[in-house]
Amino acid sequence: MNNVNFSLMEQYMMFKKAVCFDDKNTANKILVTDDVAEIKALGRLVANYNESYGNGVSQFIVFIDTYHIIAFCRDYRYFISVVVNEVISSFC
Repeated sequence: MNNVNFSLMEQYMMFKKAVCFDDKNTANKILVTDDVAEIKALGRLVANYNESYGNGVSQFIVFIDTYHIIAFCRDYRYFISVVVNEVISSFC
């Protein structure tokens, strides 16, 4: 999985979902399509999926991956800091 390139965020998330629940067949199908509707449909077919566990895992995946982007990529750190400042200033 370390050298996998994803064309869409949805593809990435559904792939991680399938891998998390050990559904290699669906994970492989997700990787070969760029059609968002098909990716979402495949994500709903992930074998052994447990919704309460899956919701927690998906939040954790997003948190960890966002951390890695911020921690290891200066360009993204700058971009995210600008976005966060814009969001905060829009509420003040």
